[in-house]
Amino acid sequence: MTIMPISSSVPNDSDRVLTIASHVVFGYVGNSVTTFVLQSLGLEVSALNTVQFSNHTGYKQWTGYRTTSEQISQLWDGLKQSEIVEEYGMLLTGYVPGADGVVAVGKIGMELKKLKRHQGRPLFWVLDPVMGDAGRLYVSEEVVPVYKSLVPHADLITPNQFET
Repeated sequence: MTIMPISSSVPNDSDRVLTIASHVVFGYVGNSVTTFVLQSLGLEVSALNTVQFSNHTGYKQWTGYRTTSEQISQLWDGLKQSEIVEEYGMLLTGYVPGADGVVAVGKIGMELKKLKRHQGRPLFWVLDPVMGDAGRLYVSEEVVPVYKSLVPHADLITPNQFET
């Protein structure tokens, strides 16, 4: 049996991934797990955290902060200045707490797609529209139409049953 590395099966030309999602100090959700898993598969990972929480919000108590849309854009601008963005072959986007943040992440996705198209190289965008579960939203209702506007631009969408 031959095991193929993920970089051989993912439809892109680079082993560099930008992942934009949540991060927790305790537990394994969002970038807390994504970064480790992708690195263990031999991929170079850049993680932009949309929140920094003590633990998953499913616990009775948690604390932390949300990254603003302005901060997301500033971090992206810093990456562009380092010219590292030209090397991304994959974008993974997950939990973003507000509509403005989702708009900022969407702009990043569109900008990366356009850049890669001009290079004649693909960008594979995995969009996880994290909005809710078990019959309830855990983001504002304004987030839903913003995610809907991004769906046509993503290559793979991974909603849970509630989010579909």
